[in-house]
Amino acid sequence: MKKIVLLLIATVTFSAHSFAQTDSTTIDQSENKGWEQKTLFSSGNGKIEHGFYGAVMPRYGQIDGNGAFLFGGKGAWIINHNLAIGISGNSLTSRNYTSPNKNAVAGYFGGNGGFMIEPILFADRPLHVALPVVVGGGFVGKYVFIGDSFWDNGDYVSFGYIEPGIELEANIVSWFRVSVGAYYAFRWDVDSYNMSSDILSPLSLGASFKFGIF
Repeated sequence: MKKIVLLLIATVTFSAHSFAQTDSTTIDQSENKGWEQKTLFSSGNGKIEHGFYGAVMPRYGQIDGNGAFLFGGKGAWIINHNLAIGISGNSLTSRNYTSPNKNAVAGYFGGNGGFMIEPILFADRPLHVALPVVVGGGFVGKYVFIGDSFWDNGDYVSFGYIEPGIELEANIVSWFRVSVGAYYAFRWDVDSYNMSSDILSPLSLGASFKFGIF
């Protein structure tokens, strides 16, 4: 009986000693490493890391059922690699009529721009996703050229808009990224004369060429 009691005491003592060592090791490792939590404005090491980029953006859309070319740019401050805040804008041109003798040309011109916020998902991966959202305003007007003379009939519309988009982006080198994307604009008229913002297709497709410190 004594042997059994002594064996039980020895087993319990050894188990308690082993648990104490394991617990101490766990506490020591925890104290050394600490708990790391990443947020939008603070990385796991408690520091905010900054970057920036500038980009050129060719796009294709439609005005009044005809193809339109948009060319623009954007610039942004990047916070901890996963959130960009900046501005974005586009110019717009479209030709919807050319006379048989090419003496008369008519079309549309305009532009838009505003504040941009752009979450970036999996930015450290070679291929990742950006979700830009732009809030701003713009305008579109008609133009007519007859010979070398410009005729302005005063038809125009100015509008406000919110435009979310989705971009598939590739890290080419550390300072250069290329993306292709689709964008959908929700527009409302602010001021208009013989035109409406509905003349603009809400959907556009395009690319971005970004240069910066990411």
